[in-house]
Amino acid sequence: MSYALYFRDCRAEFSVNLDSSDPAYKDTEHNVKLLKHHWETAFGVSIPTFEQIEESFFALRDSGVLHLNAAAVAKEDQEKIVRRAAELREQRAENEFSEEKANSLPLEEVRRRGNAGLGWL
Repeated sequence: MSYALYFRDCRAEFSVNLDSSDPAYKDTEHNVKLLKHHWETAFGVSIPTFEQIEESFFALRDSGVLHLNAAAVAKEDQEKIVRRAAELREQRAENEFSEEKANSLPLEEVRRRGNAGLGWL
């Protein structure tokens, strides 16, 4: 199999796999050139394995040089923000004072929560 055919097949497989697992990936000539350069310099190969292509993608994505789908990246960031906000709300609800909860806790825990500035005292 020629390099061009192999690369085309890898690129198609990589694109399909990334489209399903990482919607931020865009199959552009710019990205392909960067990926190719990375696996040639990092792994010393001209025909990479799929794992080497994938590792190159993640290394380049982390370095911020790939052209990515901005909407997908923004959505990822938005999902992180929403997840963190939910965690904070959950923590706040857990620490919120209720007489029922205070009566079920040991006195030392009520004192600790009061001293921690959680509004229990």
